Amino acid sequence: MKMLTRHNAESITAKIAELGPFYHNIDLPFGITTAPEHGTPARGVNWGKLLTALPNDLSGKTVLDIGCNAGAFSIEAKKRGAARVVGFDYSQKFIDQAKFCAEVLDLEIEYSVARVDDFLSASEPFDVVIFVGVLYHLEDPVGTAKLIRKVARSLCVLETVGVSPHLRAVTEGIVQFPRPKITHSGSTWINMEGLRYLFQEVAGFRGFEPLFDGSRIAVKLTK
Repeated sequence: MKMLTRHNAESITAKIAELGPFYHNIDLPFGITTAPEHGTPARGVNWGKLLTALPNDLSGKTVLDIGCNAGAFSIEAKKRGAARVVGFDYSQKFIDQAKFCAEVLDLEIEYSVARVDDFLSASEPFDVVIFVGVLYHLEDPVGTAKLIRKVARSLCVLETVGVSPHLRAVTEGIVQFPRPKITHSGSTWINMEGLRYLFQEVAGFRGFEPLFDGSRIAVKLTK
């Protein structure tokens, strides 16, 4: 992978410090990573299992990364040959981080600041939609699910916060609890049955393949 010549180890390290802290741990040239303390590229999620849900060959495909953060999934999609990758997040800080990583890696990825429903309402379809670590922040998960169904041409990989283990007996619908200790987040927790109802019965996805289940849950949705 070609590296832009104006970057060296010192300038990359300095920029990481300026833009940090990073939530995503991105591998950059000279053996530098953006957040080595987090280990895997996307902190808090089962990175390996999520990647198995993405096609190994994305040649000619378009990919939308909702809530892209610093771009770990966008970068992976581009490495797998995607013709076009678009990522957006609500935070200018995250988008600045993502643009920097893409620039250093010389990857053409389109990044912008946007709110989820605003972007999806005006978006063209994408072959693959990546929707990781976002659903539980949203005030209207039902409306967003319907928008994702319209935008995802063939596949959506979804991951979110699940119902905590001591509440696993709750199985019906969408489960909501207040989360006063995480004030920046929303309050939507959902279990696997809730996801199935929301994205199959309400939004209209035909395929629903669980990837993992627990305090974090993920599914592969297909049209």
